[in-house]
Amino acid sequence: MGDEDKGFTVRDRRAFSRDGESGSETPPENNQTQPADQEPPPPPDKEDAPEAPAPDPDHPLPPVDFSGFILSLSHAAMMHLGQIPDPLTGKAQADFNMARHTIDTIAMIREKTQGNLEEEEQQFLDNVLSQLRLAFVQLSSQPKQKE
Repeated sequence: MGDEDKGFTVRDRRAFSRDGESGSETPPENNQTQPADQEPPPPPDKEDAPEAPAPDPDHPLPPVDFSGFILSLSHAAMMHLGQIPDPLTGKAQADFNMARHTIDTIAMIREKTQGNLEEEEQQFLDNVLSQLRLAFVQLSSQPKQKE
């Protein structure tokens, strides 16, 4: 192969040399490589970055806890079962594969947390899982209605 067949160029941009001495270059911010004849793009300006939305004092978020997490998953399962409307479309549509996946996720959490939950948390998890499984069997066995 001749020099004209070179497919890429490797440049060492480490902040330290092999001896551990400080180098003059800074480490790259990502693993993307630039062709040797192009300069890397400038870092994004902090003013261009989107700001996080301010918390809404009229609708505070509930505390992050185990029961809230399970309730969130059960809400998603009920949406997939067609029992509550999708917040994006406003329509209730059943997707039994996604419902089964979400219910199986809750069952996996139950298995992985066995013996590590408070009694109330365990009872809540067991009740949610039983109700979702019953709803899944009832709804997935119904004949489909024609529109």
